[in-house]
Amino acid sequence: MDLIKYAIPARLWSLPSALLMMACAAEQPPPGGPADIQGPKILLVIPVNEMVRVPPETQFEILFDELVDPISVPGSVTILPAISFTTRVRGRRIIIRPDEPLRDNQAYVVTLGRGIRDYQRNSLQAAQQLVFSTGESIPAGRISGRVWGTQPADGVWVGLFNLAEEPDIPLQSLALADDGSFDFRYLTDGRYRVVAVSGGLADFPHGLRVRSYAMPTLDWVDIAGDTTRLAMEFSLPLAQPQIQSAEWVTDEYMLISFDAPFSPNSLPDGLLQTADPAVYGYLPQVMGLDTVTIALGEAAGRLGERYDILPVTLPTATIVDTLPPSYNGGNQVWLTPIDPPLAGFPRAASGSLLFTEPIRLAEDFVLRVAGADSASLPAEVATPVEITFTVMEPGLVDRVSLLGAQVYDRSGNALADSLLTLNLAYRPPQPAGQIRGTLAGVSGHVIIEARSQDTGDLVRWTGTDSTSYLLEDVPPGFYLIFAHVQVGDQPIPYYSGRWEPFSSAALFAHYPAVIEVRPRWEVDGVDINFNAVTVSPINAGPEPSSQ
Repeated sequence: MDLIKYAIPARLWSLPSALLMMACAAEQPPPGGPADIQGPKILLVIPVNEMVRVPPETQFEILFDELVDPISVPGSVTILPAISFTTRVRGRRIIIRPDEPLRDNQAYVVTLGRGIRDYQRNSLQAAQQLVFSTGESIPAGRISGRVWGTQPADGVWVGLFNLAEEPDIPLQSLALADDGSFDFRYLTDGRYRVVAVSGGLADFPHGLRVRSYAMPTLDWVDIAGDTTRLAMEFSLPLAQPQIQSAEWVTDEYMLISFDAPFSPNSLPDGLLQTADPAVYGYLPQVMGLDTVTIALGEAAGRLGERYDILPVTLPTATIVDTLPPSYNGGNQVWLTPIDPPLAGFPRAASGSLLFTEPIRLAEDFVLRVAGADSASLPAEVATPVEITFTVMEPGLVDRVSLLGAQVYDRSGNALADSLLTLNLAYRPPQPAGQIRGTLAGVSGHVIIEARSQDTGDLVRWTGTDSTSYLLEDVPPGFYLIFAHVQVGDQPIPYYSGRWEPFSSAALFAHYPAVIEVRPRWEVDGVDINFNAVTVSPINAGPEPSSQ
């Protein structure tokens, strides 16, 4: 976001801003014309940004290129060092008036947060920081950078912590810009830490257990009037899920909610998948007792560390189950190729149907091929809440159906749908390719990932202790290549660091271009240099100026 700066003579500061008031008096949303999709942009600051020797009674005025929604302003303006102040909005102007005179020989940093928006709810592209000093100098420290792997909808906030003051309370916080950038300016000399957290820092540091976040690959940043640029990689939380609540569905089946989802390789025995990634089904051993204790024992964290799930005791259910079970999936069922292939059926694929509670199948149960009354598919109850089935020739079957009367719960209630018909979706496997390259500037066990360019999902990964790697069996498509040093027992996910006790994130690097893989291709020369981990040019607002 460009900021146009004008030097305003000191003798004019005390004059009423008559011209600005005249310019704003007749402002109103423009009729017609193209849709407004851009947030407000700063045109003018009074006094000029980075001005020194400002009078103690100074108030600050910011003029934008369009009308500003007054509701968006009060919670989006902060001043450091903290002082009390009031804000007023007049058309395109924001007026910031300190409640008391400014202290002598003190620099004040005014932050305009991304919450400031126009009447079309378009926010600032990036937070803006302005500085004014009643003394002779302006702090020159700066920490800027980019967080990789986030989307604008993630609502990521970046916190800045001064280790010499309150190391667990953010000194400043900024909403991440749409391009993933952040920029802390006008920092006094000292030692700082930075962390980016999805959803904000209101419950920091406890929120790191259950929220996606990113931390730098160094323990701290020393600022001495200079600039440091950081690159961070967003990652899933390194949570150790604990039971949050439990709810009886029937007198023998319950849903247990956890404060974070389990990773696929760490789901404790006895828990059943549901449509909600943080809610799992469970069949406790009640045995006529008044209470039941959910004691799942030990589980594994995302990096393979072992921990105990704290037990929970609750009264047994007194539910008379008269409600029928329901199908718990969408109208479309994805088929997955069977690996290794079935003898004589190289294209065979499997699908699964998920239900809201444990089910049983009638002896005459048949999963029919819709539209072919005599054709049926092999099916079985794989878990108490799931039916799996096999399609030998997926290209020839596009719908299946079952009779609700042939599926019932443990109390004998038949399926809510008398006839359930579902569409099948199948993506035939194509001949794969592979990606080959070298690694530079790194030591230890390195994990290389091929992530889908469209979704960011991990498609293939490999690990190596050498200076070269080979990603095999990569489906055709376009990929982002990411590499990181493995931390912990599990190679996936990427280690984003830990705040308590503090440890920095693992070293990482991206290949700078998108890689296309075609059937039977080998893409060579995808070389990854950890020494070249840099932040691409960012648009985080005006560059510092001595005007």
